[in-house]
Amino acid sequence: IPCRRSITNEYLPKMYNQIMNKLKNTCLAADFISLTFDGWTDRRVRAFYAITMHYVDQTGQLRAHLLAFNHISGKIAYLMKKIRKNEKWTKEVLSWDTIDKS
Repeated sequence: IPCRRSITNEYLPKMYNQIMNKLKNTCLAADFISLTFDGWTDRRVRAFYAITMHYVDQTGQLRAHLLAFNHISGKIAYLMKKIRKNEKWTKEVLSWDTIDKS
C-alpha cells in the first residue's frame, strides 16, 4: 500500500494528467461544446458553484463533464478565465455560461 506522500506526489498528479489528456481529446473530437455555470446556496447559506461542459459525441449521445465545483470564495473570475483558456481544446464554443436563478 503506497504511503500518503506517494499518493499525493505521484499517483494523484499522474491520474489528473491522464484525465485531463482524455478530456482534451474528447473536446477536440466534439464539433461544438457548451459551458454552463450554476451557483446555489445550501441550508447554511454557504454559496457553491459548478461549471459543466456539454457536447454531443460521435455516436449522437449527449455527454456532460463537471469541470469545476467549489465553494464560492471570490475567485470565480479567476477560475472562469482558467477554464476559458482551455477553449483551445475545442473547435468552437457554442455558449459560455448560463445562470438560472431557480
